[in-house]
Amino acid sequence: MMPFDIDFWDISGSVISALSVIICIVVVGSVLWSKKIQVNGFNLYLVLLLVPDVCYNLYYFTHRLIRMQYDVYPFPSQCIMGSIFTYAYTSINFWINVLIAHEIYQMLQDSHQGRRSKPSRGVVLRRVSIVYVLSIILAILWTVNTKPFYDVRLDSRLCTPKPHDTMSSAICYTMISLITAIPCIYIIYITHKVHKRKLLPPSGQSRFIALYFLRISFVTATITCILFITFKFDRIDLFFTLISIEGILVSLMSLQKYDVHEAVIDTCRCCCNGTLFWKRGEEESDVETD
Repeated sequence: MMPFDIDFWDISGSVISALSVIICIVVVGSVLWSKKIQVNGFNLYLVLLLVPDVCYNLYYFTHRLIRMQYDVYPFPSQCIMGSIFTYAYTSINFWINVLIAHEIYQMLQDSHQGRRSKPSRGVVLRRVSIVYVLSIILAILWTVNTKPFYDVRLDSRLCTPKPHDTMSSAICYTMISLITAIPCIYIIYITHKVHKRKLLPPSGQSRFIALYFLRISFVTATITCILFITFKFDRIDLFFTLISIEGILVSLMSLQKYDVHEAVIDTCRCCCNGTLFWKRGEEESDVETD
């Protein structure tokens, strides 16, 4: 039996999900709205890392509102959709961090050899699009092939896990390896390789970007590990609440990058003054001039 009434998790989860959506949209919108910084491939990686947070938290915000309104699950298919969203979200998060780790290693390697490099927007969009599509397909296949994962009664307010048979458990652990274990091992391998070859410069932009994204990857991996622990002990609502918090943390950490921070401040200031469209027109003129 849970120590808190389920209404506590519904209300707190709804508030956190709504807050996460707002913060993520502000960061994503600010980067995309600024012509000067959206050309940076690493900033585009950051945007595409936050988009799943917006979609996931928007879904669970409406999900919780429906549950509070009806006091039960009116549609058992909500559990299936929730599973697909959760698996796809986790997979996208981890594999985009793998792409970022690869780009950082390439950047540090080129910098060590006296060359400057950064990912182009076209390359970033193609790679992340592949991650999005494969993660969604993987999430659907996982949910379809492990139907015993969730059960829900029409008078129930929770999706409760069913006992797994041997085949379902094998599929489950295989999918978890694909989604979390392999990306984590790769990121650790890249970190070790950078340290062993002493590719991280003592100062400069390359060092900042490498450490910046490494911190974001560390936060993502840590929260996901905690999520699996809560899921293992059937703390489902705590599980979903922590996922919502992850979006807020990554968004706030993204503000450590100076150009992203300035873009968010400028966007908020312009929204308050009603000059957002004028600011974008001015930036486009500046870009054309440059």
